[in-house]
Amino acid sequence: MSHPNENPPDGNQWPAATPRPNEGLAPGMHYYTIPSTQMFRPPEAAQSSHQPTPAPPSPPPKEPPGARLHGQAFEVEGVRVLFPLDHAVFHLMDEKFTGGFAGAKIQPYVYFTGLTVQEFFDSLGIKRGVTEWMEMGGNESFKAQTIMVGDKRAEQKLQEVGWRSGRGVTSKPIWLQIL
Repeated sequence: MSHPNENPPDGNQWPAATPRPNEGLAPGMHYYTIPSTQMFRPPEAAQSSHQPTPAPPSPPPKEPPGARLHGQAFEVEGVRVLFPLDHAVFHLMDEKFTGGFAGAKIQPYVYFTGLTVQEFFDSLGIKRGVTEWMEMGGNESFKAQTIMVGDKRAEQKLQEVGWRSGRGVTSKPIWLQIL
């Protein structure tokens, strides 16, 4: 090992050190304190005038909550309700409906079209089933399909029986008579 006042054999310089009194060391041994800012740094880094790398740019500001919902959310009694994109409006009529929409008691409901028909029935308390009516225009309509509780078709999803998103907008509305 080289003497403390000599440079190391690789040609670098030792960091500046402060000699300390011989406290409990064998005669001829020296105790040095090396500033921590210079430890483990090559001499060129300690003496360099290199500027630190600037921080990366900040991410763009976040959008406010709900900015991309596009009409999916609305408020009901102070609570924000969020509908899935795949939903449809179901116009429900009672068992007295005879085919003429004028004067009929119609109650609209919005449902996720990924539910099964049976889940739809259960949520509305439908005990027997429904008949779908199709509009022909001029206040005329005809029976399209009937699905009863417990039928094989009641196990299918609403969209699989034709009650899908877009009905009433891009195709005929969903008119259901509760049986």
